[in-house]
Amino acid sequence: MNQHSGLFNKLIIALFGSWYSIIGHTVLFIIILILSHDLLFFTTFVSIEAIYIGILILMAEYRQEEEKEKKDMSHRESDRKLVKEDVNITQNVMDEIKMLKEHQMNSTKALEEIKSMLSTKTQTP
Repeated sequence: MNQHSGLFNKLIIALFGSWYSIIGHTVLFIIILILSHDLLFFTTFVSIEAIYIGILILMAEYRQEEEKEKKDMSHRESDRKLVKEDVNITQNVMDEIKMLKEHQMNSTKALEEIKSMLSTKTQTP
């Protein structure tokens, strides 16, 4: 159903937004004026047609805006997932750095102990 309404919107835009439409309307208006000679009928006809065309154009714009909003929502959701992944990666990196610092501190303490033991051994004859 949604696909059909999209095709309908494109058809309406193609019909009323073309040079064929301008030429067709011009010919139609000339024929009506020649055949009816009634300016009130002509004005009423043109007004009613303009109302319907305006409504169709607004409907098409509304549907286009809905489609754009759906695409934007999809992009936002995709961006949220990427940001969440980035946050997880950053957290993992921070955890790794913390572990490396702890290992470095432990290694430094072990080296200090070794130095201390070596210095006491070399000082004792």
